Amino acid sequence: MLDGHPIFEITARAFTKVPQDAAHRNPEKVMIEEPMYVIFNVALSTSWGAKPPNPGQPCRGDGKDPKVNAICDSFPMYMKIDYIRLYQDLGDDLDSDNYMQVGCDPKSHPTREWILAHIEEYQDWDNPALDVAGQAV
Repeated sequence: MLDGHPIFEITARAFTKVPQDAAHRNPEKVMIEEPMYVIFNVALSTSWGAKPPNPGQPCRGDGKDPKVNAICDSFPMYMKIDYIRLYQDLGDDLDSDNYMQVGCDPKSHPTREWILAHIEEYQDWDNPALDVAGQAV
């Protein structure tokens, strides 16, 4: 927790020093080098806070419960992710040329030309990317 807000973090140790049972059946993970996406599931759950009055049905409060009425009046709801920070600790044991490159077109795995040649596979015209504050997309 930081200032009362949860922090979700996967440390490098989770990959390099994998917890083992007595039979050591959980192998250490090899960090992938190819460019990848990070997908964040921001779905809401009925077990977090208030439950919608009619899950899977139109939202209809009875007008008597202020909490339920406030939920119904709030739909549709939107979430904004301000930023997500990913970083790599360079440490002292390797020079910077031996660390994975960050970005969509690293020298070790060039992908820019492929993406541009197949751009229709990377865009969702029904849900276009929007420029937001901070220059993120």
